[in-house]
Amino acid sequence: MRTTIAQTSENRVTLKWSHEDTGEPQTREFFAPIDGGYVYADNGSQACEFLSFRGPTLHWEPKHGPLVKMIRREYQRAYARRYQETGD
Repeated sequence: MRTTIAQTSENRVTLKWSHEDTGEPQTREFFAPIDGGYVYADNGSQACEFLSFRGPTLHWEPKHGPLVKMIRREYQRAYARRYQETGD
């Protein structure tokens, strides 16, 4: 499965990918208040940098662009960081 990041509404984004070891499909959803604020994952936790659950919390402002743009950026940062650390 190819990784997909799609905006499902103005303040919701769905991230889909395959688990690296098992190949099983994985899905995470992210959302924020419609007028901006902290970003949350589908489990109710605040989403942080690199789409983790620790560190600086993501804060979305609609005037700075769509939520999907922020989630794509953080996914790319997480991916780059992971492969930089492992050297793969």
